Amino acid sequence: MEDAWVRVRRAKAHAQRLKGEVAKLRTPYPDVEMRPKDENGEVHALVVARVPERPPAEWGLLIGDILVDLRSALDYAVYSLAVAHTGQDPPPFDYRLEFPICKNDPLAWGQALGRHKLDGLPQKAIDYIESIQANQPGGGGDNAPLLFLEELVGLNKHRFIPLSWSRLDSTTVKIRPIGCRVIRAKGFRISGELKDGAVMMDIVLADLKKHVRVDVQLSVATFVVISPVRGADGWMKLAELGMLGPWVEHVVGELERFLTPGHVAPPPGTPIHLKPW
Repeated sequence: MEDAWVRVRRAKAHAQRLKGEVAKLRTPYPDVEMRPKDENGEVHALVVARVPERPPAEWGLLIGDILVDLRSALDYAVYSLAVAHTGQDPPPFDYRLEFPICKNDPLAWGQALGRHKLDGLPQKAIDYIESIQANQPGGGGDNAPLLFLEELVGLNKHRFIPLSWSRLDSTTVKIRPIGCRVIRAKGFRISGELKDGAVMMDIVLADLKKHVRVDVQLSVATFVVISPVRGADGWMKLAELGMLGPWVEHVVGELERFLTPGHVAPPPGTPIHLKPW
């Protein structure tokens, strides 16, 4: 199973490198612009985004490497199990062996087995792999991690995975008016990429004194990987990618245990505690 673990360790090293580089890059921050009275005699303080730079394009390549390593680790684990169980290297149907990832379709699993994807594996290992598919009670439905991984691997095969700033992610907002009073504040939903100068909030002020200042603290933006269907409007936070690695690491570990005769997989629905990479 060492071949699979080499891939897992390589993916983890890439993930930790990416995490470190994300922490170094300055994130967008808000700026407050005071505007003169409008036609209604109101004074507005506009909270605008200041986006200093785009995420490096090389991160997309790094993410692609992580995805390929994780997907390959699953396939390598299946191959190792087939070698150990059959005693043959290469095992029968070696060119078709593959860790199947099936969509939520009752026929998909039978079709996968019919293509010899798991020939030569012990039946208990095959049952375990089936149990974590999306169409199984404990598989997680259409958002199962395996389907998520397969989707991104397919995306990476056909196009560069681009990174950009997400739309506004403001869960908490603190407004501190100095020398004025806030009448109302309206936040704007920013769809797609957060661009420099985009207005995130409009604050209407009254009772302005000579020296006026408005301090605003809010959660601004997060990095994202663009995915075709994942999440609202096809956007996925980069932080979510950090859970794919621990999930694959867990699955490879479970498959490795089948190298020990008599091993029985935990029943479906058993709680799994994963630590993000």
